Order: sequence, then structure tokens, then C-alpha cells
Amino acid sequence: MGLTAIASAKTTFEDGDLKARLAKYHRDAENAFRGWNDAWLHPDFREWNVEEVIDYIRVPVLAIQGRQDQYGSLAQIEALENRCYAPVDRVILDECGHAPFLEHPLPVLSAITEYCRRLERIESA
Repeated sequence: MGLTAIASAKTTFEDGDLKARLAKYHRDAENAFRGWNDAWLHPDFREWNVEEVIDYIRVPVLAIQGRQDQYGSLAQIEALENRCYAPVDRVILDECGHAPFLEHPLPVLSAITEYCRRLERIESA
């Protein structure tokens, strides 16, 4: 699913308005996009898996993801929860794609604020 969306993004970047939309957020939209898109679509990348690295995370994690994320899967959040040595908090936002901070800024900011406050209370205790 994710790779299909990434391939579709390539078409939208080359033939549509994605390049112009990304230019608002990146000084060099072409380089930023190609660095991401070309890597993910490279044939060798299908075998890449980061899950083993999760085993070494030793700090609390706040994972925020849109339920309709076109580039990611809730299986990634589940892998964090199952493999991470440290506590993992998850926030899954409905009717939200790949950019929760843009699509639902207030719930994201609220989740981050509460998470940081809780960590601060734990650290103070």
C-alpha cells in the first residue's frame, strides 16, 4: 500500500502540483522529494527493515499517526509497541493521512503537550 502511494506521489510530483506545494516547506523541493521518493522506490529498498533497531530504543516514545496514512501502516506503531524497550504511547487520528500536524494540529499539539507534561512530572518525582 505504501509503495503504491509513493509511486503515485512520483507521478504527481512530475506531472502535477506536488512540486509547487512542497516548495512552501522545502528550500529545494526537487532534492527533498527525490531523496525520499527515489530511495523508497529503489528495488533494494523493499528488503530494508528498521524493526531490529527498535530493540535499542531506551527513551519513552510518543508515536502519532493518521489512520489513513497513505505512506505508513499501523503495523509500524504495533512494531514499536511490541519491540521497544521503553514505554510507547500512541495517538492514532481518524480521518487523517500522513501529516497529522498539518491535518489535525490542535489534537497533535495537545497530545505532545500532555506527553511532555507527564514526562516532566515523572522526572520531577
